[in-house]
Amino acid sequence: MFPLSFKDMVVSDFQSKVCQFAKHYHTSFPINSMKCSQPFTLIHFDIWGLAKIPYIHGARWFVTFINDYSRTT
Repeated sequence: MFPLSFKDMVVSDFQSKVCQFAKHYHTSFPINSMKCSQPFTLIHFDIWGLAKIPYIHGARWFVTFINDYSRTT
């Protein structure tokens, strides 16, 4: 995407503990047939950060919100 940004980096710089853990086997969550009956009754969220390199606008955190009723992100 931005090749010039990575020109001085070595391949080993891209190895991280997160990459290693991502390759581990995960058990899946049990399938739940229950679903919320109204929007915004249950909201799931995930916070990711602190990024070593800020995004284009300077943000270093990433937040995702998911509405359980509609699965809208």
